[in-house]
Amino acid sequence: MQNKVYFNISKFDAIIDTGSNLGELEIYKKSPDLTHIAPIERRRLSKGARFCISLLKESDEMPVIFSSKHGEINRCFSLQSSIATLEPLSPASFCISVHNASVAQNAIFAKNRAEISAISTNLSLENGILNAVAKFDEFDKIAIISYFES
Repeated sequence: MQNKVYFNISKFDAIIDTGSNLGELEIYKKSPDLTHIAPIERRRLSKGARFCISLLKESDEMPVIFSSKHGEINRCFSLQSSIATLEPLSPASFCISVHNASVAQNAIFAKNRAEISAISTNLSLENGILNAVAKFDEFDKIAIISYFES
């Protein structure tokens, strides 16, 4: 006999940055709101990190599940190009190129000491939700970020 799990989605939001004919998804085409982050901290954020942090703006002291197939893939490509052309690597770019960099930076900026999980998976949203369901015994609310950078 299987136990049923019930949960509510209290808020759903998304940000889509590109595309000219998005149809029904047009409501999600917007710019990230980073007014709560100091400009000196904002300048190193990739476009994807800006969107993730903008979406997490209202999740203070809430556990976060970050789920992405590739994470900061464009930053990694840039680092590899630098290596291939024998250019020096940017230490800042290198240290924030890891998979969970976006959500870790948000925790620092928001002073969020709650649990963070980072998952690398093809089915980003689905596995993020499954991970959240597995943690329902521990937490009342969990923020899930499913992230893809083209």
